[in-house]
Amino acid sequence: TNSLREKVKALKKREWHITKYTLMMVANAARHLLEVERGKQEMKKEMERNLKESKYRVILSLPGVGVVTGVALVAAFLNHEFKNYRNFQKYCGTVPVIIQSGNYHKCVMRKHCDRNLKGVLHMMALSAVNEGSWMRGYYARKIKEGKSFGHALRALANTLVKIAFAMLKGLKAYDEELFLSSRGNKSPQSNYTTKTNTQGTERRTDERFSLLDSVAQTNCHLGTDSGRLSP
Repeated sequence: TNSLREKVKALKKREWHITKYTLMMVANAARHLLEVERGKQEMKKEMERNLKESKYRVILSLPGVGVVTGVALVAAFLNHEFKNYRNFQKYCGTVPVIIQSGNYHKCVMRKHCDRNLKGVLHMMALSAVNEGSWMRGYYARKIKEGKSFGHALRALANTLVKIAFAMLKGLKAYDEELFLSSRGNKSPQSNYTTKTNTQGTERRTDERFSLLDSVAQTNCHLGTDSGRLSP
């Protein structure tokens, strides 16, 4: 402790020869970073308001889905006409590509997808592991099977994207008991915590417009440049 204090005192006495110009540049850079951070926070609040005022707010009831993830999923859903959940999974990049020839069989990650959205969904799966009981068990089972950390999260994200598609298409909030029952678990409450959302899903005439307005904000938050989520 004494040696550390002596080092701090020595640093204070040391002449750093920093010019006024350098100090001014550092101050301007710090001010700019603060403004960017404030802008991101305001943008996130606006996205949250638009999403919660629309019928697509049901997506927020899915464990692991926050404001940015929710808006990104809704934007992708509205900007493209997906025939089924499999096409939605392919667009999101959660379904691997299977290369097969004779006895040769290999799974590789999908390149033709929205990579920014794919990254967001990776974080969604990570959050879901901490929030949902069956999701935690699903992840643990994949790890036990010998899958890597990333592979297990991708598999979980793939299942969550399928659920999200059904929620957005049917405008129904996530019902964990119903989901587990559909997978053959006859008494889900004995092993899992049921999480439901009973918010109404009344229609609004301006909700599509408001959410699509948030797409550009979402892209900015995710680091993309275009007005749409890129395919």
